[in-house]
Amino acid sequence: MKKLLVLGSLIYSCFAINAQENVFNINDLPNLNTSLGAFYKTELFDEVFEARQEMTLDFQKKTKYGTFITRLNRADRFDVIDHAFEINFYPKITKTNYVLAEYAVAFDKILFPKHRYGLEFFQIFLKKNEISLGVKHLNFNARNVLITTSSLGKYYKKYWFNARVFMTKSNNSTSFYYTSIIRKYLNDNSYVSLNLGYGTYFEEVRQADVFGKSFRAGVSTQFNIFNTLQLFGGFDYSREETLFALGNFISRYSFIIGLRKSFYTNKRKVTYF
Repeated sequence: MKKLLVLGSLIYSCFAINAQENVFNINDLPNLNTSLGAFYKTELFDEVFEARQEMTLDFQKKTKYGTFITRLNRADRFDVIDHAFEINFYPKITKTNYVLAEYAVAFDKILFPKHRYGLEFFQIFLKKNEISLGVKHLNFNARNVLITTSSLGKYYKKYWFNARVFMTKSNNSTSFYYTSIIRKYLNDNSYVSLNLGYGTYFEEVRQADVFGKSFRAGVSTQFNIFNTLQLFGGFDYSREETLFALGNFISRYSFIIGLRKSFYTNKRKVTYF
């Protein structure tokens, strides 16, 4: 498999607030010892809802035990503001498998779940392929939500393909959401991605269930400004059914921007499995 220069994926840091959008790729973890990131996301609707905002600050540290990522998340919607703190740990078990362990706690427990626990196991096979299986539990004031997920990923030349399915169980109901991503790595540690999703989408940042089935499409890109400074940008469009008026669909426009500063860059190249 060809070696590619990769410094980090900012898209998943931006989308980390939403469970179904966090499609993980270990090769997109920053190839550096320490970094700080700041990300901003706004969502606009063509009717009914006012604009929503989400912000994330994160700190990433590589150690001999694995990579630690801590985040402070802030959500502003329905004229309500909430904050949450989360920690993620990505230890490698062997050369061909690794784990994502995560925990989050909300400050005000209004928009974010009071507690969130997650564990996902990744296995690389035939060098260029990867499968995963994970589970996530969200504890809200009014109910508990259980999300199970599995994914299949493949590397081909300068491309990465990933397909993922989420099954959400809550209040004796079950829903499914499907996502896929096509990413092309460019020169100078840059990439462009196409993201697609379909199904019943569960929003981790919430105050009430307001959406049913949806279709989502988006693009994102990352590029270097300087050797240790990366800029991320993304746009998503979704067409979503409202639960309070079944058969009625509204449009959502999401804009994301992020900036990451690394304090030490490891010059070695990253070898894809």
